[in-house]
Amino acid sequence: MNKIISLAVIATSMALWACKKQPVASLPVLSLNKQLISDFHPKEIDFVYLTMKSKLDYSDEDGDVQASVNTRAKNDSVLWFSIGKAGVEGVRALIRPDSVFLMDRMSNQYSNYDLAHLQNLIQADLTYKNLQNLLIGNLIFPITEHDVLIKEESKGYYILMQKKDRIYAESYIRLDNMKLEKVNMTDSSAMSKMNIAYSNFIYSDSLLVPSLCTINVSYNKNGKAYDKNVILTHNKIEFSTKPLNFPFNVPKKYDAK
Repeated sequence: MNKIISLAVIATSMALWACKKQPVASLPVLSLNKQLISDFHPKEIDFVYLTMKSKLDYSDEDGDVQASVNTRAKNDSVLWFSIGKAGVEGVRALIRPDSVFLMDRMSNQYSNYDLAHLQNLIQADLTYKNLQNLLIGNLIFPITEHDVLIKEESKGYYILMQKKDRIYAESYIRLDNMKLEKVNMTDSSAMSKMNIAYSNFIYSDSLLVPSLCTINVSYNKNGKAYDKNVILTHNKIEFSTKPLNFPFNVPKKYDAK
């Protein structure tokens, strides 16, 4: 897989990485009860259509890559990405709840696979909805009565601890605006972890959204440590009810990969 395809997979599937489990007992329990959960109402973003223009900075053991990313989304239906440099598109990606499509314009190749195949490939059981939530800064998982919630008033945030299948997540929500600020995710079956941070919050169409998203993925494979970093700086974030197009027409000359 060449660099531009790797970049596309990171940019469009960054939420689907596996992580190593950490014990809940390591955190100080300052407050814990069902009433706290029932009164807990983070400010989630609900939208119909979304458009974003972003700068992407990606780094790993092989070096650094910068690119521009155009994103379009229809809530719970489709995520569309166009990734390029200097105004030239290199990769186009389309993600639906059950499938992923990639088109590499540099090598005239395209590929498609179901989401289950991608989950198996990278050993994580996260879903399309989880990826969409990660993109806009919502809680990765919905809140349930089985979750553990801690309120740390002196530090200015809630800590929400959740276990979903193999995935364990700690979400940090600010007390002053009830927005998700940080997520640490681990997986009980893989030697890896992912940390996500949201910052530089701005208002777009009366919705408070993060304009900066930083992601670090670290894991071990075949005895070797890997560390990947993604920084997404959003220059444009727009929500609307006007339908968007999600073009993904593969030229006949392209080879399936």
